[in-house]
Amino acid sequence: MRIFALAACTFLLAGCASSTVDPEGQGGQQMEPKDAFEAVRRAVEGLPCDVPVDAATSDNLARVANITFEEGGTGDIDIRGRLLATTRSLHDVSDPLQPVQLSDFSEFDIQASGDVKFLADNQTLVTGTGDGILLIDIRDPSEPRVEDHWTFGEFTGINLPGGSTFLNAHMLFSARIAGDDWVFLAPNSNSGIWILRVEGEVGSRVLTYVTQTLPAEGGPLGPHDLFAHQDPFTEEWLLYSADGFHGWTVFNIDDPANPTVVGGYVLPQPGYTHTIQSTRMGERRIVVTIAEVGENLMQVFDATILQAPILLAAWQVEVAATTPQHNLNIVEGLLYVAHYGYGMFVFDLDDAGTLPAIGTTTVAPIAHYDPVPGGNPYIAGIGGFEAVYDVIVQDGLLYVSGFSPPVNGIDILAFGCITPGDSQQRSVG
Repeated sequence: MRIFALAACTFLLAGCASSTVDPEGQGGQQMEPKDAFEAVRRAVEGLPCDVPVDAATSDNLARVANITFEEGGTGDIDIRGRLLATTRSLHDVSDPLQPVQLSDFSEFDIQASGDVKFLADNQTLVTGTGDGILLIDIRDPSEPRVEDHWTFGEFTGINLPGGSTFLNAHMLFSARIAGDDWVFLAPNSNSGIWILRVEGEVGSRVLTYVTQTLPAEGGPLGPHDLFAHQDPFTEEWLLYSADGFHGWTVFNIDDPANPTVVGGYVLPQPGYTHTIQSTRMGERRIVVTIAEVGENLMQVFDATILQAPILLAAWQVEVAATTPQHNLNIVEGLLYVAHYGYGMFVFDLDDAGTLPAIGTTTVAPIAHYDPVPGGNPYIAGIGGFEAVYDVIVQDGLLYVSGFSPPVNGIDILAFGCITPGDSQQRSVG
């Protein structure tokens, strides 16, 4: 692996002139009209794309920086423009070789394994706590301020007996639909996706529970994660729910207060469907899921017909079918998968083909980041739940978030198949 020491990068740019959040939501905060990525491109010049991939870090990946936390791992992350958010802090990554911490949330009641997402205008964060959800005003990134603390006690929908046992705010999503901001929560209580509306003006916003997708959905500990976007084929707003051992369900949320089932893959699964995302590839709607418990398959579906998805391909780490996978992102036809102790993998979704999977039809990774020497998936002795937790693509760089050592914080990687500074190369999940 090519590693470039930060100390050697003495020619880096000075950073950003403005600390004002973009009110139009067009990419976060504004920076000087300098190309902060030229230094990255020079540092990784010649980094190849097509290379052999095995258990070690592949030669098409190079670590260019790290955001280190004394406390160890990081968890979920999100990025808009120059701002990177974790569940514990905000960082300026306008110069990705020299990220700068702007503030932390140490005074807030943040759940260690909660999620974090920007609202559409990038002026407020939504993140999970031990007992609900926080809205955090980040108009001044150096002085974040809690706008609202919504608690599970404010939920007025249906939660079946025992459903509160694993209730959490581990996975969230936000979207602006028909002029309103909405927050979607996968509560892990077999009670569907909970849908909340953001109300009020910036600085004094509040969350209000509105409805849930279904009163009983997701099997044990589901739904676990979700993805919402405006469908590139129909322009409808669709919500994809990863429903644990029951597969996945798709809802029309043009009116989020009245979600309607429009399709999915609702079948008993050998693995716990953890995370889901959809994208357009040519004239096909592609859906990818990963699993975290049981037989952990990454699966690629042709869901052009939402009511009849076709399994195109599957993949799993060869030596440990039960080792957990975690978050994923699809960007410009490439799939990025966080796989805990096995690191991070990249796949080309074109390799999934167009025909239904038969027998052991699989895709193979085109890149692999292995922060664990030797690929040992049990470094912490807790069944593989360690190391790489999340992966985000922003402006042609990969931000790989750790869950525990040896990934201490966030590793920033260059990938030889994409160009640092390419604004089209950014995650939407």
